[in-house]
Amino acid sequence: MNISINTKKFANAIVSVLKAIPVKAVDFRLSDVVIIADAKNKIITLLTSNTESAVKINLPINEDTVINEEGSLEIPARILWDIIKAVEDKTVTISSISDNTAKIAWTTGHGEIPAYNPKDYPEIKYEIKDKVTIHIPGKILSEGIDSIKYAISNDAIRPALNGIFFNAEETGLILVATDAHRLGISVLQDCFPSEPSSFILPVKAAAIVSDVFAGCDSVELNFDNKHAIFSSEGNVVSVTNVIGKFPDYKSVIPKDNNNILTIEKNTLKDAIKLVSVCNSKSKNTVKIEINPEVTGTEIIISAEDIGFQTQAEQKIQANDYTGEALSIAFKSDFILETLSSLPGDSIRIEMSTTKRPVYFYSEKGEEKEDKTPGLLISSILMPVLG
Repeated sequence: MNISINTKKFANAIVSVLKAIPVKAVDFRLSDVVIIADAKNKIITLLTSNTESAVKINLPINEDTVINEEGSLEIPARILWDIIKAVEDKTVTISSISDNTAKIAWTTGHGEIPAYNPKDYPEIKYEIKDKVTIHIPGKILSEGIDSIKYAISNDAIRPALNGIFFNAEETGLILVATDAHRLGISVLQDCFPSEPSSFILPVKAAAIVSDVFAGCDSVELNFDNKHAIFSSEGNVVSVTNVIGKFPDYKSVIPKDNNNILTIEKNTLKDAIKLVSVCNSKSKNTVKIEINPEVTGTEIIISAEDIGFQTQAEQKIQANDYTGEALSIAFKSDFILETLSSLPGDSIRIEMSTTKRPVYFYSEKGEEKEDKTPGLLISSILMPVLG
């Protein structure tokens, strides 16, 4: 095999492939990437797999991506990546020079790295039997995942929370993530399944899917209770689903929060960041105080650390507030991540008491063209004792 390829294009593909490679592979060859040069179909394919997912990325042949000799090659992915990102040339040539050695050449030099016969590569094959199918715009899928990934739990005791719940209903596709303290929801409008069903996408696979398909027009998702396969334009991500039952997220969505605050998102974020400098590192909380009868739409954001005798207070104006006087506290990093996940400039915060979930969402959704699926992002956050 011998190919000449644009380093920028190749680097982007390798980054996606690297996300599928485990830090400590059970089989050392699961740290490799297989490169296949197919002159007949005019594509170069990168392939890798691990114990829970497999990734295939196709690079079409053009003026800066050339197949000099077709064939295939298996080489260590991280070594390849380290060389590619260090080379300043726009093009590199990758070739096999023996059964166990590959050569990477650039204008002023070259490197030789180990190579293996890709016929023995432990590729994982996925078979989906009673599949459910959904078609999703790549940009919407990527943004839907990225907007709620902050809420994914890393608690190994609760594996069902270590991923994103794909809930395919007759009304559309809903993505949900939670760590039991906060909950992120992405509603992918007009993405209708062939039949209602659901699965849990592992956190690592979610990052791969978001990265690989962000620029694709349409992604086909096929899944059953064991596996999910995302595919578009020759790129494929195959995944083993998380085993377990995702909690009933709908039961925690507040329906009677009557204290409603509308405010500019960045105004609130900046105030929280400012006062958080003085908060207790052990408690890490900020307090929001609202008293409409005394201060109208002015709200006070504060934080303190009694042990170090520090405190800060910032007054800001809300767009509107309807409800009773309220003093409510949140983990500062949790509320900042929640606010950052929401699109738009103005947000709506619906509260009840200091002990009940608080509902965050953008005040207005973006206008969408006819028949173009949209994306609605919302979040639920539990307050803490101030």
